[in-house]
Amino acid sequence: MLESLRELKTIAPRLNESSDSLNPILSQINEQLNQMNLGLTVWLDAPPLINKGIEPTYFQKKHRIYSVEEREILGYTKLKSGWGLAVKSVVLENGYFEGDENCPFTNPIDGDVRPLLECSRDIRTNSIELLPRLFDLLKDKAEKVINSLESAKALSSQI
Repeated sequence: MLESLRELKTIAPRLNESSDSLNPILSQINEQLNQMNLGLTVWLDAPPLINKGIEPTYFQKKHRIYSVEEREILGYTKLKSGWGLAVKSVVLENGYFEGDENCPFTNPIDGDVRPLLECSRDIRTNSIELLPRLFDLLKDKAEKVINSLESAKALSSQI
């Protein structure tokens, strides 16, 4: 046990040094995204940064909810401080409509949104793996918006 504690003492400074470099990297990515002036909100629903099951409340059980999940998801959105990488809390209530197992439902409940840079080390570290997926999602949404705008222009020129 004492050996593990000693090893942890030697690892802790390396961990802190490594994670200290994380915020500047995320800040630089934020700056680059903001320079693009995308103005698009996207949320990467899967995979979540964190996913944990919680016990349904009495009220939820009464309304046929059999499981509840709390998730933290990565996104890009407008925050109080401007556009940036963000994390949103989402609660998913899974149940059966009127108890019918052939009629499942999921009720998503959005929670608070906060800047990624203000989140825990775990969340910031987990976000690094998901950034390429988030960039792909932003690209896809931008292309859809462009197509919609071009269709609107074509329609307006025919009127």
